[in-house]
Amino acid sequence: MRERRYNVPKAKHLIEIDVEVRCLDALCASFERLDFVKIDTEGGEMDILEGGRQTIARHRPILSVEYGAASYEAYGKTQAALYEYAQQAEYRLSDLFGTPFLSAQDWAEGCDRYYWDYLTVPNERFDDVQKPGTGSRPQFAA
Repeated sequence: MRERRYNVPKAKHLIEIDVEVRCLDALCASFERLDFVKIDTEGGEMDILEGGRQTIARHRPILSVEYGAASYEAYGKTQAALYEYAQQAEYRLSDLFGTPFLSAQDWAEGCDRYYWDYLTVPNERFDDVQKPGTGSRPQFAA
């Protein structure tokens, strides 16, 4: 685990703790069903997604992912990494209101600007979870 960049002054006393680390595929190998995964690991989100490729491909859960530069940069990841992952996994990336990012440019204009929490929904399930007319994202200015 790596220390992230903080948006506010860092706490005076950081405490280091030991944690058990397992990949998502190993953790979920015996699951018969998995519908939803929330990932908020202060920058390690892409590593979790990579370590869960088999589980995600098998179960096709909805994924809620926190993703912001202050965290993902500590792991050497880029803004585009989550969008590219979603495209490769045949998932649609949206804000938490279900408004999809329609292109890589749309993602680049919105990521790190308005939101830090996103939904990735399997392409085949997106219409089932999106409610037309609900959720709106601010218009992006050039």
